[in-house]
Amino acid sequence: MALTQLTCLTSVQVFYKGGYQQCGSCTHWSGERLAEQAAVWAKLPVTGLGLYEGSGPYEGGVFEPLGRQLQQLRCLSVRWDWYDEHVGSEWAEHTPGDQIRSDLAACADSVLKVMHAFASLPRLQQLSWLCDEERGLCLSLAGLRNVLQQLGHRGQSSDGRLSVDELARMVELHM
Repeated sequence: MALTQLTCLTSVQVFYKGGYQQCGSCTHWSGERLAEQAAVWAKLPVTGLGLYEGSGPYEGGVFEPLGRQLQQLRCLSVRWDWYDEHVGSEWAEHTPGDQIRSDLAACADSVLKVMHAFASLPRLQQLSWLCDEERGLCLSLAGLRNVLQQLGHRGQSSDGRLSVDELARMVELHM
């Protein structure tokens, strides 16, 4: 908040180290901590944002409410390795059939919500979304828009109509 009082600033680079929380062997963003920090973003417009650890801010549509404070955002770089988490994952082999379909539909919905949230940022000019770290698959803004255009009405929500594997194949074509 103190930075907002410095009216002659043209830009500020901030690294939020305190936003992470340990969850077992994984590191995730703390939603509570992120919301606390994001309250300042409307007063000190964020034009570039990089989120590199864990999946908290974007998984399950958590990014959507934050998007209201990111209307000036021009560059976004995120690492959400949803391929590794959801596509052809080993946990699916050990889960009952109905539960698998339900879980994978929810995964597809999470990815679609985030895609729409990113696409709705009015000033976004550059996107670098690392979707599969192991294979180095990164989705650009043009690729994101192409996927959503190709999906059309199917891309609003999977509702079981779009599997996460089908979505992954389509996204991979545009990386």
